[in-house]
Parts: sequence; C-alpha cells; structure tokens
Amino acid sequence: MLSDSVVGLVDNYRPMDQGKMLEEAIFFVKEQSYYMKKAIEMEDVSNSLKHGSNIISELRTSSLSPIHYYELYMKVFNELEYLADFIGDHAKKTNIIPELYVSVQQATFILPRLYLLVMVGAHYIKSKKVTAKEILDDITELCKGIQHPMRGLFLRYYLVQICKDKLPDSDPDNENGFIDSFDFLMNNFCESIRLWIRLNTAGNDKKKLDKERLELGLLVGANLVRITQLEGVDINFYSSTALPRILSEIKSIDDNVAQKYLLDCLIQAFSDEFHIQTIDDILSACVSSVKSGNFTNDITINNINFCTYYHVDGGISILMTMMNRLSVFLTSNPESLPEGVDIFSTFQKHLSTINVVYNLSVQGNQEPEGPQVGIKGYLDLQAAFLEFITTLYPGTVEHVEFVLNKVVEVLSNILGDVVIEGPAANSIVKLLTVPIKALSLKALELSYNEKLISFLSWEMRKEMSYNLIDELVTTNILMDELSSFEIFFNLVSPLFLPFDEEKGEYISDHLLEKIKLEQYQICKLIQAIKCSDVCDQFSIYKDLTERILKSGSLRMKHTLPCLVNCSLSLLFSSSNREFSQTQSTQFQTPNVQFKNMKISFNHDFSMEILKYIHHLMELLQPISPKKTLKLLMLVSISVDEFARSSIGVFGENTKFMTDMKMMCLDFLMKACNCYEDEISGGENQVYCIKYMCSAVSSRITILDSEDYLNVAMLLAKYALNLIRLTQRCEVLCCASHLFNSPQYYNEQRLVWCLEKCVTLVETLDFYTPSKLVESLMFPLETSKYFKLKNTTKLVQNKLDKLSQLLPKDEMKKYEEKVKALQEYTNLLTK
Repeated sequence: MLSDSVVGLVDNYRPMDQGKMLEEAIFFVKEQSYYMKKAIEMEDVSNSLKHGSNIISELRTSSLSPIHYYELYMKVFNELEYLADFIGDHAKKTNIIPELYVSVQQATFILPRLYLLVMVGAHYIKSKKVTAKEILDDITELCKGIQHPMRGLFLRYYLVQICKDKLPDSDPDNENGFIDSFDFLMNNFCESIRLWIRLNTAGNDKKKLDKERLELGLLVGANLVRITQLEGVDINFYSSTALPRILSEIKSIDDNVAQKYLLDCLIQAFSDEFHIQTIDDILSACVSSVKSGNFTNDITINNINFCTYYHVDGGISILMTMMNRLSVFLTSNPESLPEGVDIFSTFQKHLSTINVVYNLSVQGNQEPEGPQVGIKGYLDLQAAFLEFITTLYPGTVEHVEFVLNKVVEVLSNILGDVVIEGPAANSIVKLLTVPIKALSLKALELSYNEKLISFLSWEMRKEMSYNLIDELVTTNILMDELSSFEIFFNLVSPLFLPFDEEKGEYISDHLLEKIKLEQYQICKLIQAIKCSDVCDQFSIYKDLTERILKSGSLRMKHTLPCLVNCSLSLLFSSSNREFSQTQSTQFQTPNVQFKNMKISFNHDFSMEILKYIHHLMELLQPISPKKTLKLLMLVSISVDEFARSSIGVFGENTKFMTDMKMMCLDFLMKACNCYEDEISGGENQVYCIKYMCSAVSSRITILDSEDYLNVAMLLAKYALNLIRLTQRCEVLCCASHLFNSPQYYNEQRLVWCLEKCVTLVETLDFYTPSKLVESLMFPLETSKYFKLKNTTKLVQNKLDKLSQLLPKDEMKKYEEKVKALQEYTNLLTK
C-alpha cells in the first residue's frame, strides 16, 4: 500500500514501464467505475463513495511521468463527474450534505479524502447552508497536507475545476465575495507555484526535466485564467491589486524558467487592454526575467575571423509575444492607448537596460549585473521591436534609424570587424528587410545598411538578397526613382556575381542548379520592378541588362527570356491604357491624349522597346537557340497583336503600322535565320518548323500578302530539306496550313505542298513500301481535312498501288489506319 507522506522531490518513474503501468491503472479505474455506477443506480451513497475513493487512490502513484499522470488524472476526473452529479441530485432530496462533508474526512488515505472533500464541499457551498469563504478556507488549509509536488499540484487543479462556478464573486448578498474569491484563487495560485517548481528539480537531463515540468504549467495557469473571469476584475483592480500581487509572487521565484513561463501565462490570460494600461510594470517584470542562455564563440577558421553564437531563449520570447499582441490590439483599437503614453519610448527605455553578453572569458569571467542576453537573442529582440514599431508607426523614419543605429553601435563595440555566421546572421537579414514594409525603398537609403551588411558573410549576403527580392515582390512597391534601383541593386548584387567554382574547367550539376535558383530569384526581381512611368521602368530594364551581361552566359540564358517577356508586358500595358482612353476621347488628337496620360507612351518609345528586344535575342541565340526561336515567334505574334490593338490610335496607313509590319517581318526572318544557323538534329528541326508554322498560320495577320507568302514558302522549303521522308511529308502537310489562313488563302500553294509529298514518294521509291505508305498517310489526311477532292484522289491512287506491295501484317495496320481516317472524315462532314 502506498504511503501519502511527503516523499522525495524526484519522481523515480521508469520510462520503459510507463505505458504498461498506465494501462493497468486505467483498467482498475474502469473496474471501480463500473461498481460505482452500479451503486449510484441503487442510490447507495456509502458504496458509491467507497468505489469513488478507490478510483482516486490510483492517483497516489509516484511512478508515472507527468504526461502519463495527466492522462490518468483526466480519466479519473471524467469518472468522478458521475459521482459528483449523483451527490448533487441526492442532496436535493435529503439534507445529507453536512453529514457527507464530515464523513468523507474519515477516508483512510489523505489523497482520496481531500478529492472527495473538494467534491462534497462544492455542493455544500451551492446549498448556501454555510458561507463559501468558510468552506474554501477549510479545504485550502487541508490541501496543504499533500506536499508531494505532482499529487499536490493536480489536487489544487481539481479544486479550481470543481469550485470555479461556486466562488462567491457573483453572490449579490456577499459584499466581500469578490475579494474572498480573489484571495482564494491567489492563495491557490501561490501554493500551486511552490509545488510546481519542486517538480523534477534533480536529475542529469535538465532539459528533459524542464520540458516535463512545463507540460504541467497549465495547471498553475488555470488559476490566472479563473481570476480574469471574476466579476469585478476591472483595470483599476488589476493595476492596483491583482498585478502587483501576481508579479510579487513571480519575482520571488528563483527558477528563471518558471518565472518566464508564469509571465507568459500572465500575458496570455489577461486582456491586452489591461496590459497597455500597465505597460511599465509588465515590461519591467519581463525584462528582469531576461537572462542569457548558453552560447559559444568560435574564432579563426582558415585565418579568417568568424563568430558563431548559439543562444538559448533567455526570456526574449515573452517580450516578443507582448509586442505581437499589442501591435494587433493597438492597430485595431488605436483609441485604447492611454493619453501621454509613447509606446516607442516606453519599450526603448526598458529594452535598453538589457546587457548584451557574448564572451565572458574576454570580460574576465564577470557577468554584468541586470538582464542579459546573447548576440542572437539581442538581434531577435531588436528585429521584433523594429517590426512592432513599424506596424504602429508606419512611415516614421526616425524610429527605424534610432533602433538600427543602436544595433550597429552595440555590434561594433562588441564585435569590431568580426563577421557573424549562423542563426544570428539571419536576424541581421531580418533587421535589413523589415523596414521595407513601412518605409518602402527609402529604408535602403538609410545610413545603417552598409555597416549592418558588413557583419554578414558572402553567403549570408546572398541570403539577404533573396529576402529583399521576396519583400519587394510581397509589398508590390513602385520603384519610381532610378537612384532607388541603384541602391537596391547594390544590395542584391551578390546574386549577379559568379561562384569561385565557375573558374574551373568542370562545372558540376550541383553548381548549375545553384546558379539556376539564383537566376530565378533575379527573374522575380525583374517581374517585381514597377514604376509609375514606363520610361523609367524601361530604363531600369536596360540598366539591369548591362549587369546581367557581365554575369556570364550561364546566367544570361535564365534571365534574358524574362527580360523579353517583361518588356513585351511593358509595351502592352502602355497600349492597353492608351486604347481604353481613346474610346472616351475620340475627338482628341493622339498628342493631346499622350499628355493627359500618366504613362508616357509614343511611337518612338514602342520602337525602342522592340529594338531592345531584338538586341536581347541576338545575345541569347548562341546560348539557347531553341528558346530563342520560340521567343522570336512570341515577339512576332506580340508585335502583330500590339499593332492591331493600336489601330484606334494611329490608324492603318500611318508610319506606325508600316514600322510594325517591318518589325514583325524582321522578327520572323530572325527566327528563320536562327533555325538555319543554330538548329540541328532531325527531331529538333521537325519541332521548330512545326512550331513556326503553327504560330504564323494562326496568329500573324498584319503582314502584306507578299511578305507573308515569302515567309510561308521559306518554312515549306525547310520542310523539304529534312532528312527523313516521313518527316518531310509530315512537316509539309503542317506547312500547308500556312496557305489556308482566311487573310492569306492560296489554294495553289496549299495543293503544291500536298502534291509535293506525292512527288517525293515517287522520287524516293527505293524506300520500303511501308515507309512510303506511312509518308502518304499525312497528305491523305490533310487533303481530306481541306476537302480537296482532286488531291485526295491523287494520293489515294498512289496509296492503292503501294498497298499491294505490303506484307500481310503491314497490310492489316494500313487498313486500320484507313478505317480510322474514314471515321475522322465522317466527323468532318457532319
């Protein structure tokens, strides 16, 4: 039988047996619960209390870990609710509560005795036959008999759970009910703290022991939650009575981990309105709890000075939680800020008392007095503070400059010229990027940037570049001044510079992947660049191009296509805004419209963009010819669409339309030259010709008929120059669609393409019959699609002759293809 006397402070539970012991305990609880419910059904008070006491006796164990003990407690609590309801119902019928209150105190063991006493005492209070204060004082005093940390803590948690709706604060007949309730909860809170901090105070694994204790912190915090629910807790009572007593109790604890947890409970339990009214007291307590954790300092690697700081959270998370809560609250309720309170000055006053510690050996092993934190914690705290004040005071440059100049001063005094690595460097990156949200690109012009960046290694500067670009994308900031871009580019310039490994003869796949990812980030930057004036935006594109060209061909192939697409978007955004305004200003001349528009756009500017794109294509062609060809076709189509969308402004017979036709033709011919000079290999050639034929036949409409037909015939001749017969016939049939365009319809050349296939088959009759038949199936299908009866008859006759030469297995495949083609033809005729 377990003894309820005060035991050692360490729970010597065996981890390997936890599951089994919990299972056995729960089995016994279920068994006794069955008998208890039977007794309840028979309204047998004595036996129901007996079995209830047996259920509670399982909580006398010292062998379970906190998490398993909590699971057992919840099972016991759920079963005891049946007993509590039974006693309450029985008390309504008989005057048995005073008798039960005395009788349960005769239980053999103290722990079941007190659980039952709490249960019956709650009903005793509800009956109003005695004052609530008398019962609560009696129970509180008796609960001191359980001094085992875990058992005592759960008992007091049970006391709060059962009596939370029995407190006298809501009793109108009790003038002192509110004060009595507060005193009861505060006493229970203080006793719970004393039991809680004694949990697992010895052992080798301090981290594990602290974690297990914190898992039970909610049992202590439940008292604070109930205090917030008392009727009568207002800002005056909170600031004059509740907060001083709570903080006094928390400060009296020597355990720093427990202090921080309880402060966090206090912040979470009470409303932000209360915190803002008592901000000085709360901040003073939070800052006092900040103490430095463990950190190490590694210096000189390969004759280069590096410092890496590892800092365990020294309490800064509490301050960060406070900032996050208040920023949300004050943003939604700005009127809640007390008159005369300057949040920035208040926080700065308290944060400035925190000492930054990084290497005690350098300081003669003497810890500075007062709150202290490591480099990582200090930077995290300042980053959170910066985000807090930029949320409350958006656009206030002075606050940002003050905080960051102070950070630079502290780091310079402590580190000198040492480069920061590791997690602390990430905090510096955050300090550099946070102000952009509130100050836009003005934040990049402030004096602290250069010095903060000097604390970062080259790799961390690249990380900063990533974050700056992401911030620019997220905030959608206009880059209206070229000077802003120059400053911004200097900060992200590491992404444009080559790796040292690129100087070698061999470049690994891993390095190529890193280069690609970096350039994808540059592409995000290009797409994020926005200016209110398209001329400025275009100037930035050109400036950026010069920098990209210096970075080498490995990067150009990723970024130049993005520049092409963004330049086209720039062209179209101007055109769309022009065209929308002309409908409401039909009687104005184009020159008048341009003056009234926010975006300056004219004929010369559009030509400048297209010439710029032409230059990019020339640079990209040797590096990525296939991608260049596709982009050239895209640009040709875009010029066509741009010209058609601008007809309402310029008219059809102006120099503008002539220039657009010329540029469209020029890009098409550039694509043809790219094909001739760069594309090799049968499959690549087939793909590129079919791609060009599809684009030209479906999207090009502004060319003169002669120019269009010249381009179409050139593509058809490319098809004739392919190596394989089947490829020639296939691509020739694709090229025939060029002459089926409504605007450029030419049946003679369409038929020429299809009949040329028959001519090729007749000329190259040394191929096997199966190859010849396969080649002729393309013109047969195409001629039926175009409903060219004479051509279809010509092809069919040739096929009939060749099919006789096919072997049986090939003949069967041929017949299946003919059948499928006939079904396709039937669909066309419907």
